[in-house]
Amino acid sequence: MPIACPACGRPNAESAPHCVYCSESLKALARDEPSKAVFSPSSRSRDQHLIILAPQPPGDEGRVALFAEAAGVNAYDARLALLTERPRLLRKMGTAREAESLSARLSSAGVAHFTVAEADLVSMAVVPIRNMELLVEDLRLGLAEGKLLVIPYRDLSFLVQGEIVRQRHRERLLGTIRGADQALTPGQRLHFYSREARVVAELDPEQFDWSVLGERRTTSTPINFRRLVEEILERAPNVVLDRGFDWEPVVLSRAEQEQNAGIGAALAGEGSAREAAVYDNEAQFRFYSRWRYLVSTRPAKRVE
Repeated sequence: MPIACPACGRPNAESAPHCVYCSESLKALARDEPSKAVFSPSSRSRDQHLIILAPQPPGDEGRVALFAEAAGVNAYDARLALLTERPRLLRKMGTAREAESLSARLSSAGVAHFTVAEADLVSMAVVPIRNMELLVEDLRLGLAEGKLLVIPYRDLSFLVQGEIVRQRHRERLLGTIRGADQALTPGQRLHFYSREARVVAELDPEQFDWSVLGERRTTSTPINFRRLVEEILERAPNVVLDRGFDWEPVVLSRAEQEQNAGIGAALAGEGSAREAAVYDNEAQFRFYSRWRYLVSTRPAKRVE
């Protein structure tokens, strides 16, 4: 069962004393309460900032060495990090001053990067989409509690799509051979962002009314999902679809109570629903999606 580094969010072995990616200490993380979220992107100071690497121009060994020194990593990890073809979370800093210091060192090393205040990220509420209308010029999203969100196609700027991994864990036996996980059917999520978005509209295919597809609707949820994404991309000329989450290392946390109760109870053939608790990476997807959108709205910092 991996645990998430409190600094960079990446998975580490439960027995690891330090994060293998950013060297953050993992000793303070509790390992005796499996019902708590494994992935907790907002577990510390409100003043936290994310340092995110931008895709780099062709470089040289000199820049690799400078980056390794600035970030406090070895040359091998530095070289791999600079080969990224998409924005990549490097580190979470506890204060704005620490973030400014690391940002200045990266700029001096010629490393393109972004600095994102986590407060900007967590202020964007995630709201579920229940249904949808594809109008001539607008996308009308039916949200929970009967609310509507109308986004003109010309203003739809960013979509984030990702696969949701699900596993069943017998929580009382976590960490033992008998508590081994069982892979469940994966899911999908799709996040909608307009220009200067303040909320995130989230489509969960399993909780969505597919009547929007009309005659194109099928009995297959994955096919319906694919057709809807294709339809939106055809109508929204300026939208960018990001699939980078599927390349992220998986970090699991306990599924939300409603989903956990339904799936867990259905699987609990040999015990209670608690023993059939469902873990997924939905929290990780929401974290990735929001910083990825915020990065898309600003230029990267480069050499000072």
